[in-house]
Amino acid sequence: MTFDERRKGIIAMLLGGVVWGLSPLFYKLLDHIPAMEVVSHRILFSFLTFAILLAYQKRLGVMWQQMTRTRGEFARTLLAASMISVNWFVWVLAVQLGLTTEASLGYFVFPLFAVVLGIVIFHEKLSSVQWLAVAIAGVAVLVLTIGQGTAPWIALILATSFSVYGAIKKQSPTGPVVSVSAEALLVSPLALLWLMGTHLLGWTGFTGLKGGYFGADLGDTLLLASSGIMTAGPLILLSYAIRRLRYAEIGLLQYTNPTLQFLVAVLIFMEPFGPVQLISFSMIWLALALYSADLLRQDRRMRSLATASSGDSTRLNKFQMSASAKPSVMSLSIRRNNGSQ
Repeated sequence: MTFDERRKGIIAMLLGGVVWGLSPLFYKLLDHIPAMEVVSHRILFSFLTFAILLAYQKRLGVMWQQMTRTRGEFARTLLAASMISVNWFVWVLAVQLGLTTEASLGYFVFPLFAVVLGIVIFHEKLSSVQWLAVAIAGVAVLVLTIGQGTAPWIALILATSFSVYGAIKKQSPTGPVVSVSAEALLVSPLALLWLMGTHLLGWTGFTGLKGGYFGADLGDTLLLASSGIMTAGPLILLSYAIRRLRYAEIGLLQYTNPTLQFLVAVLIFMEPFGPVQLISFSMIWLALALYSADLLRQDRRMRSLATASSGDSTRLNKFQMSASAKPSVMSLSIRRNNGSQ
């Protein structure tokens, strides 16, 4: 991997994080539209965007194979589609309800939730520092629950759904673009059904808002259609970055997303951020700092071991080449014996 390719990966990861991080500004423009309607359009236009991309790349067949390879693969794709749909809905609803700060907490906590799932599902081992980080995050959620008088359900649902989604994706043999396309295809019938009910039968979302905005207002129609690009763009950038960066680098750069979400919520939306939130967020940031530092330490150690192993392999290859160039003592002995018979 050249320095130029790594720099491109960093730029792609940061651009994706910036788009995701500033997305509350986009969805705030749609806060008068029921969240279910917004998410339904997001699903449909995301699928349309990915389908066009895959058709251009002549990979539509790969998406179909993703779903039909085995029953287990279909079940995993369906579960992943359910988790990401829940995540998208809760995220949009949080922005509409003025809970973007709590939503950003969910994405800050997500890596630590993923660690716990790694222990439970994949039997991964944690270092003492990582255990400490998880414990601090748990205390932070407890502090926030006691201080607010209620659990931060938005944050917990976002972190849990995205962690489960990540665990499913870890077992998927296909890349993010193909897999997300298949997931969007699976839930598209439900999105279409909801939109038909909204436009033809006057269905309302959980907030009781009257829907049916697509086609009724040019500005809303363009914004709803743009939700596909808003979703697909960062995922394409992430897919590009994954092939060019180490896991530790991706893990650190992804914090661009919740950091910008948090800043938008507090500085632009002016959402309340009191002492309780300050204490709990500070603890989360401390936990993430510890976890990230330990991750970097492990990454450096693995790279040094890989370098040492590569050096040993090179020396071994040179030795074998040298050895093959000259007859060994054993081969000379065998030749003498064969010649005497």
